[in-house]
Amino acid sequence: HSPREIDWLIGESRGGGLLRKDEQRRLRRALRLEQRRVRDVMTPRSEVVTVPADAPLDEAARLLGASAFTRLPVVEEGGLDHTVGLLHARDLALR
Repeated sequence: HSPREIDWLIGESRGGGLLRKDEQRRLRRALRLEQRRVRDVMTPRSEVVTVPADAPLDEAARLLGASAFTRLPVVEEGGLDHTVGLLHARDLALR
């Protein structure tokens, strides 16, 4: 089937009560993925929020809270070129 036909089937399934609205939205987004490139959804390097590896946990929490992201690169001196890990908000919340 073509993407257009699949989209029609998704709409019909939603209209017939076979899909919830959130399921319909997810499926339609998946169809559009093949039409988009990584460049369309990536965060430009100049906009990446990082957290220093030696930052206190409260500072890391502040950075996470102020950003739109749930994961931040952890960097040594030198910034993104010296990334040593990734901080996930979930991991911080569990500490």
